[in-house]
Amino acid sequence: MSLLDYISSKLNKDKDKQLHPNIMVKCINILEESDETIIDQINSIRKQVYADELNQYTTNSNILEPGELFIVCFETDTMNVVGYVSLTEPTKKFRLENFVSSNMIRNVLKDCHDINSTYEIRSLTILPEYRGSLIAMALCICSLKWIIANGGTDIIGIGADYLVPTYKKINCKIYEQLKLKIGDMNYYLLSNTFLPSKYDTTYKFIEDELKKIDYLDCSAFNFNNINKQPCYHGGSSWEISGINFNKRKELVVADVLDSSFEPSPNVIKIVNDNLIRSMMESPPTHSEHLIETISTIRKIPKEMILVSSGSSSIMYSVFPNLLTKKSKVLLLSPMYGEYKHIMENVIECTVDYFQLHYKNNYKIDLEKLDAIVDDYDMLIMVNPNSPTGVYCDLVDFIKSNINKNKNKNKNKNKKLKIWVDETYIDYLDNKSLESLLPECPNLYICKSMSKCYALSGLRVSYLAGHVSNLKRYIPPWSVSLPAQLAAIEALKDSTYYLNAYATIHKNRKDMENTLIEADFNVFRGTANFFLVFLNDCCSTQFVKSCRQYGVFLRDVTNMGIDSNCIRIAVKTPSQNEKIIKTIKMVYLLLTSL
Repeated sequence: MSLLDYISSKLNKDKDKQLHPNIMVKCINILEESDETIIDQINSIRKQVYADELNQYTTNSNILEPGELFIVCFETDTMNVVGYVSLTEPTKKFRLENFVSSNMIRNVLKDCHDINSTYEIRSLTILPEYRGSLIAMALCICSLKWIIANGGTDIIGIGADYLVPTYKKINCKIYEQLKLKIGDMNYYLLSNTFLPSKYDTTYKFIEDELKKIDYLDCSAFNFNNINKQPCYHGGSSWEISGINFNKRKELVVADVLDSSFEPSPNVIKIVNDNLIRSMMESPPTHSEHLIETISTIRKIPKEMILVSSGSSSIMYSVFPNLLTKKSKVLLLSPMYGEYKHIMENVIECTVDYFQLHYKNNYKIDLEKLDAIVDDYDMLIMVNPNSPTGVYCDLVDFIKSNINKNKNKNKNKNKKLKIWVDETYIDYLDNKSLESLLPECPNLYICKSMSKCYALSGLRVSYLAGHVSNLKRYIPPWSVSLPAQLAAIEALKDSTYYLNAYATIHKNRKDMENTLIEADFNVFRGTANFFLVFLNDCCSTQFVKSCRQYGVFLRDVTNMGIDSNCIRIAVKTPSQNEKIIKTIKMVYLLLTSL
């Protein structure tokens, strides 16, 4: 069951139970709380549940809830407490230490990103009449939001066995081998790591769904600083090597999708032959010669092309001039995370997500997409998609929607813009949508030259479409002279690159087949990367463990894939062999603990 289906099913149950129409979640610090009745209610619920119901204490025991911080759910009208979660700050002693051995706690803490910012989340306690509702989910999400907003990166705790499905839905790792029994209830140790990176892809989605529910008020947890961090893109190997290329030779950098093949010999020659002059001289102001080459090779009118130093530079220059805070944008999910970051944190517009599912092989259901896309100002897609690698034939869909735009009432200002990122399209021969541009005024094709031309370090990209009014937002000299020289020669040498792509496809398939034969759950790719689902192994800990052996892989749980999944870039045969060897070894080590 998908997370959306899960929330919908809980909501329907809540309606059937006719739960109180006004329920509110707040954070309570008992050292600052003047209303003693709230603390009395928390202690009363604790006694009712843990003594009377679960037999963890004698019924005449004085079992005050320890701790200072609580996320509490109230009936708004009566202020009666119906459930709560207790939190332990990193500076305090974990309550967990009273129940389990130090070794068990260490087994959990080793998965955490930073012990010094790890909170303990405990005592998710709800009155019987409210169990099975969305209150448990709301308490969990509000607790995680509070922790993230206050600098927390990880959580540990124990979870009752009947709540394991809820914890798994919010990306908690359940340590099923670390089981304990307290009174009549079985518990498992749990953790949830790298929380800030998961906010956008998991918790923001749940929060948006909870906001649609009239009876549940979580407004006290609308923190503005949670999702303002820059989008994470991997590249953690630089933390190990610094700018030392002798050290980098020892590493296998497969967490970013840079090409494993070198640029065309023609590219290398022209840059080497003119290196000193090209470092000393200012380049053509607006990359006029590069634009002319793109126009000739790609058969796009020159006036429909603008270039800049990488696709991210184009995105940050162009989107604020195509969209406003009032705009409504539809993104695929999972998908390259920079689009989500720009829309929500730079433009600050309304963003919805067209969810792609593993059970459907992450394919885009174009019929469903077509049925809803008219409600939006812009649709953004990456094709082939990252991180899934799935390609979708969009030609008929694009033509149909452009024609719909043409037939709209002329008095209506709203026309759908379609943005397609084709960074990896050259790995699939003759699949680009660029030929549609002259007839599709609201279509924009963004093309990075980093991944398919081995020019990541030089930063070159272009945007094609009706871009005349957007060129003024691109700074002069945005592409360096060495980058312009390299990009021009790269575009001219298609034979070299087609051979390089063929080698990548072969190497990727060899890697996929080898891992499948070793019983790994592989999702095959179409470009220079593919996915591996780790099932019962934490992807965060897996990636961290692989780094100890000089192999850098990408944990994609922060890109919209709600599972323990890694993305692997295809490298040279010897590097691929090391990747596979490391994956097998680390998986065996982690699953045997």
